[in-house]
Amino acid sequence: MENMKITLVDGHNPATLTETETRYIVDITREELTKKDIKVYVDLHKTLWEKSEPTYFGPDIHPAIEFSHFDLVPIVETVKQVHRKGGRVKDPKPVWRSLSKGYKLTNLPPAVLRIGNEDHELTGATRKEFFSKCGRELIIVAVFVPKTAKVTQYELEDAISYMGQSLQPEVAANPNSIEDIKAALTTQCRIFKESGGTAGVNPFDYNALLERTKLIGASKTETKQYEIAQAVFNHYSPEYAVASWSSDKKAAYRIESYLHKYQLVDSENVMYICAAASTVSKVFTKALAKAANNPGKEIRIIFHTSTLTGADPIVSFESVAGGNIDKFNQMCSNAQRVFKGDGTNPISVYGVLPAVGSAHSWEEPVLYNAKNNTLYQRNHPYFYEIDTEDSLENIDLESDFSV
Repeated sequence: MENMKITLVDGHNPATLTETETRYIVDITREELTKKDIKVYVDLHKTLWEKSEPTYFGPDIHPAIEFSHFDLVPIVETVKQVHRKGGRVKDPKPVWRSLSKGYKLTNLPPAVLRIGNEDHELTGATRKEFFSKCGRELIIVAVFVPKTAKVTQYELEDAISYMGQSLQPEVAANPNSIEDIKAALTTQCRIFKESGGTAGVNPFDYNALLERTKLIGASKTETKQYEIAQAVFNHYSPEYAVASWSSDKKAAYRIESYLHKYQLVDSENVMYICAAASTVSKVFTKALAKAANNPGKEIRIIFHTSTLTGADPIVSFESVAGGNIDKFNQMCSNAQRVFKGDGTNPISVYGVLPAVGSAHSWEEPVLYNAKNNTLYQRNHPYFYEIDTEDSLENIDLESDFSV
C-alpha cells in the first residue's frame, strides 16, 4: 500500500477531486451563463415542464410551430417586441431588483422563434436589458421552430403574435398588458383577412375571438377576457356590438353618457337609479332609502349588465336581466308583506340598458313591462318574456347574482 503509485489528474490527486455542482442560481451582476447551465433547463423540461407547462411545451403551443431545444445565444440588442404594444413592462426596475438577487435557472427562460438563421424574440426583453446593463453578453433561450417547411409566412406571423402573448408572465408592473392583448388580437384579425382565412383569427366570429383571447390572455380574469374579445369584435362588427357598460370616462359604452343622451335623468316627479344587475340587493336598499327621503316621487330602476359572459351574448343578457328583475320584484313584494303596506309601491324596474347589437337597438333602452313580465323596445322588434320560475331557479336569492 505504501508503494502504490497515484496517477495525478491536472496535478491533483483524483481522490480529492469533487464533481462540479450544478448551479441553479447565477449572479448575473458578476458572471455569464454557460453551456453547462443548459443542462438545468434540459433536466427540468424532461422531469417537469414537459407535463406542467402546456403553453411552452404542450398542446397550447401555436399549431404552426414546435419547441426544439434550449440554446445559449448572444444578446445582440434589446429588441422592441413587435407583438407587445408596450414592448416590455413600463417600469422594469422591480424585475431588475429581483434579477439582481440571482437569476434562477429554475424559472422558464426567454423564448425565440427561429426561422432559418434568424431569431424572432417572443419573450425576454426586460431580462435581456438587465443582462446588458450588467455587461453580460449571453443568455439561454427556449427555441421554437416551424413544424414543417410548408408553414406559410402568415402562419408564422400569427405564431409570433400568439406566442408573444401566451408566454408572457403576468407582471403587476405592466399596465399595458390589457392593451397588449387587444393589439395582438387585432393583429391576428388582420392576418386572417390578409391570408384569406388561412391564418389568424376570424374578426367576425365572436366565439373564435373569445377562444383565442382565453389562450393569449389566460392570466386575465374571465370578465377581462370577455371585455377584450368584445372590444375587438365591436371594432369589426359595430352593428352587432356587445356592450360592456362602465362608468369609466374612457369606456366605449359609458353609462352616464347614455342616460343623458336618452333623457333617463331625474325630473320633478321621477328619480332614476342605474346600477349593475349583479348588485340587485344593494340597488334595492338604495331605492328604499331614496323613496323614504323623497315621498311622492316615482323611483325607476334601470339595470345594466356590465360585461356579459357566455358563448351567446343575448342568452347571457336575458339570463342576467330577467333573473335579477325577478329577484328585485320579489324583494319589493316581501317588503310590502312584512310592513303591511297599502299596496302602492313608488319603486319599480323601468328597464335595462341595451347590450347586444344583434338583438337590440342602441337608440332606446330595453323597457320592462311588469304586467306581463316582459322586456321590449318600443321602436324595435326585440321582445323577451321572462320565465320567473326558471330565472329564480338560476340565481341565489341570498346573494347578488354575478355576471
